[in-house]
Amino acid sequence: MAQITVRIREVSTGKEVDSLQDVKEKYLDNQNFYYDMGNGSCDCNRKLMFGQAQGIEFSDEDTPCGNTKYIVRVTNGNDIILDEFGS
Repeated sequence: MAQITVRIREVSTGKEVDSLQDVKEKYLDNQNFYYDMGNGSCDCNRKLMFGQAQGIEFSDEDTPCGNTKYIVRVTNGNDIILDEFGS
């Protein structure tokens, strides 16, 4: 198992939280796709992770789909898998 860190920023507030995710080694190479174009790229799933990292549970009604409310930086140790934060 590898552990990746997903730093999630809520765009409207600038608040950031870290979500630690355990990933099987054989799926580590797929994480870029998952957070860039897969289910991890949707605001609904990012909001769930954002809440869970703070101990908050959101309902499905609280988590509309989209791709403008949250951005992420995904890392595996010092390796950057995906960085939507820019500079």
